[in-house]
Amino acid sequence: MASDQRPLGVTVIGVVGILLGCLALLAGLAVTVFGMAFLPTIGDFGGLLSMIGGVVSVVGIVLVFAAVVELIVCWGLLSRKYWAWLTALILEVLGMIGSLGTVMSAPVTAILGLAIAAVVIWYLFQPHVRAWFERRPSPAAVYPPPPPPSYA
Repeated sequence: MASDQRPLGVTVIGVVGILLGCLALLAGLAVTVFGMAFLPTIGDFGGLLSMIGGVVSVVGIVLVFAAVVELIVCWGLLSRKYWAWLTALILEVLGMIGSLGTVMSAPVTAILGLAIAAVVIWYLFQPHVRAWFERRPSPAAVYPPPPPPSYA
C-alpha cells in the first residue's frame, strides 16, 4: 500500500458516517421543528403540550449537535486527521457503553451496536490504519528546496 493511499475501511467508515450524519441532521431538525410546533400551545392539559414540545425540541437540538459532531469526525477521518482517529475511538467506546445500557430494553439493537463499535475499534487499531493516521508529510514535501541560484 502506498503511504498516501487511504485504507479502504477508513473510506467506508467515513462515507457511511457522513451518510448517517446527514440523516441524523435531518431527523434532528425535523424533531426540533415538530417540538416547537407544540411550544405555543395554550389551553387544555394545563400546559402539558407546551412542556412536551419543549422536551422534544431539546432532544432535537441534541440530535442536531451529535450529527454535526459525527459529520466533522467523519470528514476528519477521510482527511487523515489524527484528532479524528482519536475522537472516533472515544465516540465508539461511548457508543458501546450506551449500547450496554439498552441491552434489556432492545437486545438486538444493543448487540448490533456493540458488534459494530467493536469492529470499528478493532479496525482503527490495525497497524496499517493507525500508521496511516500517524504519518506526517516529510519536511521535503512541506518545504521544497529552494531553486538553484541563476548566474546570468
